[in-house]
Amino acid sequence: MTQPICKRRSVEHAVRRAASGSVVAALVMMLLFAACREDPAKKGGTPRPPGPDQIFADARFVVTENGLTSAVVRADSVLVWNDRAVSEAIGNLKVDFFSREGARVSTLTADRGIVYGMTEAIDSLRATGNVVVVWHERNAEMRTPFIRWIAAIHTIYADSTVVLTVENASERGIGFAAPDDLKSYTMRSVSGYVHDENIKIPRVPDEK
Repeated sequence: MTQPICKRRSVEHAVRRAASGSVVAALVMMLLFAACREDPAKKGGTPRPPGPDQIFADARFVVTENGLTSAVVRADSVLVWNDRAVSEAIGNLKVDFFSREGARVSTLTADRGIVYGMTEAIDSLRATGNVVVVWHERNAEMRTPFIRWIAAIHTIYADSTVVLTVENASERGIGFAAPDDLKSYTMRSVSGYVHDENIKIPRVPDEK
């Protein structure tokens, strides 16, 4: 069996012998002994977190469901780690949502987001920072600090404060949930104002 190169006992013995003859030789042996000591990081030390394995600039990718486009995601840069199932989109995040018929129904913009992809009943996207969602056909807009999207059920959630404007009507509330096309929505603690009494906002009553 091959003997280890660095053995504490043999190195210490060599240092003692060298010290009796040559100071220079002793210093060399001491440096060798220090180099052979075990790396403290291997004894439970916290290593520095590794950076992303890949960075895509001016990125664009597509989220699909059964071969159909569910969303198109764009960002200034996308960070990818090989050992993670998520990617991080940074800077000018923009997501176009599409119906099952292939029509664009809404657009989300934000400062950044985490993209999880197509998963069952789990967040596909989490966006933060100046989040704005626009529903094109309904002429509606929502603003909130944080939003979640579950692609499998085509639903958007905003747990924090939301300001929703549809035509001339505006509402403020929390706990917003709506399908991608805003055919209906729910929201708690609602307050707001209406400029035109003829405007009707689609809404599902809160569950009691």
